[in-house]
Amino acid sequence: TRAVMLSVIGIVGIIGTVCNIITISTFLYLFFFPQRIREKFGQEFTMIKDPVFLLILHLSFCDLLYCIIGLPSYWSVYYYGYYPYSEAMCKYSAFFRNTLGNKQALILHSLCRLQYSEPNLSLFCLAARPRKTSQWQIWKMACAWYHSLDLDLQLLPHLYSSL
Repeated sequence: TRAVMLSVIGIVGIIGTVCNIITISTFLYLFFFPQRIREKFGQEFTMIKDPVFLLILHLSFCDLLYCIIGLPSYWSVYYYGYYPYSEAMCKYSAFFRNTLGNKQALILHSLCRLQYSEPNLSLFCLAARPRKTSQWQIWKMACAWYHSLDLDLQLLPHLYSSL
């Protein structure tokens, strides 16, 4: 089972990193080069004005961080049979991994809530009236960061006192 776990974590890490980099670069291209897209395809993609765009971009960024920072610590535990680095690094990596995991769950909740609160406005329907990205969505992401940090600080109260 050790070899299977190492393989699965490695494959998930590699595929997750590549797919999230492609997603982030595609979204950034759509955002920064609308004139090129309009010239090439003859239409403007209004998806970038939708708050779902910002939430998916944020989710991809957090998932990329999880694949780069969170999964290697799991991999090293399965490879060595224990955490080979210092106790402080173990605590910080667990804190960061849990923070990213909690934040991803909160962003997914926001995506589902936004998508089902206005079911007539589908993300993938080009004829749908686009929603505007508002300060409210940015505020939600900031609250998700704060809430996930708060959850992890409550779960790891001895983090700063023992270092």
